[in-house]
Amino acid sequence: RQAYPHKYKPRAVIMAPPCTMLGGLAQIFGFQWKDFQAKLRSAHRTARIGAATAAIQISGSRDFLCENPQRSGLWRLSSWKALYNRFPYSVVDQCAYGLRTPQGDYLMKSTTFVASSPALLHFLDRRCSGQHEHKIIKGQLMTPDGSGPTSKWAQVWPPQLCSAIVKGLEKLYLDRGYKLPFHPRMSSRPLRFLALPSSSERFPRVQGSEEHRECPGCRRPENRWHPKHNRIRGVCKWPDMRPQ
Repeated sequence: RQAYPHKYKPRAVIMAPPCTMLGGLAQIFGFQWKDFQAKLRSAHRTARIGAATAAIQISGSRDFLCENPQRSGLWRLSSWKALYNRFPYSVVDQCAYGLRTPQGDYLMKSTTFVASSPALLHFLDRRCSGQHEHKIIKGQLMTPDGSGPTSKWAQVWPPQLCSAIVKGLEKLYLDRGYKLPFHPRMSSRPLRFLALPSSSERFPRVQGSEEHRECPGCRRPENRWHPKHNRIRGVCKWPDMRPQ
């Protein structure tokens, strides 16, 4: 995995290691979860790969940006603690970037970004105004199109946050004199890949038919582009979709 940044030398790497096994709930209730120790080892391995990738970027005078919840255990791991103490970081509240439930309730989700350059953090500075209530990130979300865990919904960056990250990349490229890999006004436009999926795309409802239960993606349920779908016609709800 570390061979990729050595070989292709990307100018900037954006990382968001999975945080489920590094969160507070995992520390309290994790022992009750199936395969907890194996999943925890996998989370730590992924975190170490991320830290190694950041180190490769730094050694090559290139850049990285890493995201995780403010209270994530990622920042306490030795591999990331050194980076956290060495490089600039910013804490944002995702409600300030428009993170809401399908019912319109704000989700605060305080999040930390660590970056090799202040330019990447330039637009990542919003905190909650304190003028609205927040829904706690736990339990299930019910929508007309289906249901799913609130935590799963909150995993998706809201479009305004995606735009802030792209603007930071644009500023980094301009500050370093790089040729922009995208149109200079791209980060201010409503881009297709920044569009927040509808609730039916995030939590597709399995239509009663039992054969859909044979597809791991439909059974969970995952969004229609998720790689867990087996794409078998007559078994999967989304046989013609391909992972994005």
